[in-house]
Amino acid sequence: MFEILFSIFLILSLWEFAGYPIVMGSLAKKYSINSSAEPHYPFVSIVISVFNEEDVIKKRLENLVNLNYPQDKYEIIIIDDKSEDNTVKLINEFLANHKAKNPPIKFIKKNHRLGKSNSLNIAVNDIKGELVLSSDVNSMFDQNILLELTSKFKDEKVGAVCGSYNIINHDKASPNSENFYWNLEDMMLKGESAIDSIGTMIGSTSTCRKRFFHFDENIISEDLDLMVRIREEGYYVKYEPNAKVYEHAATNPRDQIKQRSRTSLGTIQCIFKHPGQFLLVNDYHSLFLFSHKTLRMFSPFNLLLVLITFVLLPLPTMIIAIISLSVTLFILLASLIRLLPNSNSSKNGISKLNLIKYVLLNEFLILVAWKKFILGETSTKWDKAESTRASKKKGS
Repeated sequence: MFEILFSIFLILSLWEFAGYPIVMGSLAKKYSINSSAEPHYPFVSIVISVFNEEDVIKKRLENLVNLNYPQDKYEIIIIDDKSEDNTVKLINEFLANHKAKNPPIKFIKKNHRLGKSNSLNIAVNDIKGELVLSSDVNSMFDQNILLELTSKFKDEKVGAVCGSYNIINHDKASPNSENFYWNLEDMMLKGESAIDSIGTMIGSTSTCRKRFFHFDENIISEDLDLMVRIREEGYYVKYEPNAKVYEHAATNPRDQIKQRSRTSLGTIQCIFKHPGQFLLVNDYHSLFLFSHKTLRMFSPFNLLLVLITFVLLPLPTMIIAIISLSVTLFILLASLIRLLPNSNSSKNGISKLNLIKYVLLNEFLILVAWKKFILGETSTKWDKAESTRASKKKGS
């Protein structure tokens, strides 16, 4: 009995941490993603909600108005979520200098702070674009991001696209661990997109057709919820690795806890809102959601069950399990490392100790997210990670 339970829990853990990334990475190499060479210029509305962003708002606006895309083919909509610092003043100063220029900038000021999803919903009436890109103020776009994202929408069956997330300060210890995580994500997203639709959404590059641009204001991970809704309506959600967004990763435990526990909490909300997609495997996309998101949210419990059932194994079976597991882990990790980019580069490498710390911290933060979910602590008001802004303030 315990042998069967141990095998089930172990297989699920191995699939989550190594098996699924290896399969998706192999598919990504087999079915490479190619951007269309033909230009495609639909009108795009870029929507950003801000709250107390005086350190980065000017640099972000400069980034947005200088994209490599026809300037009469996109607009910028900024919604202030009742900032209490100099954010509004700095936006108004920028607008005064940008007056009557393209791309046009619309500025909406809210009277009450109600969170990002509320801000995005408010912007709907002002959107002119055929496509809508919602992003974050602490992100920086590659100049060609709109060219890359819009190319995918020539296919009428595509309802949404997201680009790739790139960490600027990956030379530091904590961000380096985060960079390893995003290398895995990139690999899995490429494989998922090649077969059907991606199993998660990168919110800072989330782009969809205007008809889908509306959000559940009770859900923290509004981008993940959007992706599931679009796929449920029969449209594909694709990944464009050449559409790059850059951010500074959190450099201290406090900010890491803010970011990761919040993201996990939003994922748990989506699992319970769309159980048929996240818990029942009946097509490719539901398999991707189960493997990419659901298993991750149940990972701490699954690992605990692996340990408990292992301890209850008869001694001879336990010895065989240890030997078999050691060989399996060696093969899986070797395969995974070969698939990762720059896997042989010491400059971009990650220490085993930092990787273990990162995994353990993430498992703990998933438990924190479950605690918040059970206690109903699900405010959608953004509690920003200051260390992802401070480095930009210094100009690094």
